[in-house]
Amino acid sequence: NSDLADDAQYGIGWIYFQTKKYEQAVRAFEKAVDRYPNSELLPRALYSIGDSYYNLEDYTKAIDAYQKIVTRYPASSYASDAVNGIQYCYILLDKPLDALRVINDYVKKNPAARMADELFYKKADIYAGQHQYDEAINVYREFLQRFPKSKLMPDAYYWLGKSYGALNNHQAALEAYEAISTKYSSSKLASAALFEQGAAYAQQGKPDAALAAFMKIEEQYPTSDEAAEGSYQQALVFKSINQIDPAVKKFEATILKYPKT
Repeated sequence: NSDLADDAQYGIGWIYFQTKKYEQAVRAFEKAVDRYPNSELLPRALYSIGDSYYNLEDYTKAIDAYQKIVTRYPASSYASDAVNGIQYCYILLDKPLDALRVINDYVKKNPAARMADELFYKKADIYAGQHQYDEAINVYREFLQRFPKSKLMPDAYYWLGKSYGALNNHQAALEAYEAISTKYSSSKLASAALFEQGAAYAQQGKPDAALAAFMKIEEQYPTSDEAAEGSYQQALVFKSINQIDPAVKKFEATILKYPKT
C-alpha cells in the first residue's frame, strides 16, 4: 500500500527497458498496470509497454497498448505520443490508410493537442511516401494555413516544393522554396531550399537564376552540406551554356575549397 510501490514496479520495467530486455520490461510494466489500477503512472506504463513491443517489432501488440492510452486516457500527455506510435506501427505494417485514419480521428477530436501539428504534418508525409503527390500537396498547404506558428513550417514548405517538383510543376516548387529563403532563412533547410531553387531554375533553362541561387549558398551558408554541391553545380551550369573558362575555374575552385568532399 506504499505510495512508492507503483513507482518501484515501474522502475523495474524501466531498468529492463533501458537494458533492452524488452520482454521482461513488458511483464514488469504489465504488473504495474494490473497491481495499481489507480496509479497516475498507468498511461506511462501503457506507453512503455507499447514502446517495448515496438522495439520487439511486434507492431500489432504495440498498437493495442498505445490504443489503450488514447481510449482510456485521452487527456494524458502521452495520448499524442501514443497516436504517433500507432501511425508508425501501421506504416511498418504497410497499412498507410489505417495510419491516416488514426491521425485524422485524433486531430479532428483534439485540434489543440500538443502534437496536433506534427501528426497533421505526418499525413502529408504518408501521402508523399505513397507517391500520392496531389494529396500530399493538399495536406501540406492545409498544414501551412492551420499551423502558422508550428516549428515544422519550413519543413512543410520544403516538402511542398519537392512534391510539386515530383509533378514537374517547377514554378510552384520555386515559390515554396522561396518562402523558406524569405521567411525562414535561419532554418536548417534554408540552404537545401536554395539548392532546390538552383536545380529548378537550371531545369527551366534559366542559367543566371540558377547560378545566383547556387552562389548564395556559398555566401550565406558556407558550412552547410549543400555548399560544396552548390559550387560544383555552378561549374556545371557554366559548362551547359558553353562558358568553358568559368566552368574550369569553378571546378578548380571546388577542388581547392572542398578537398574532402
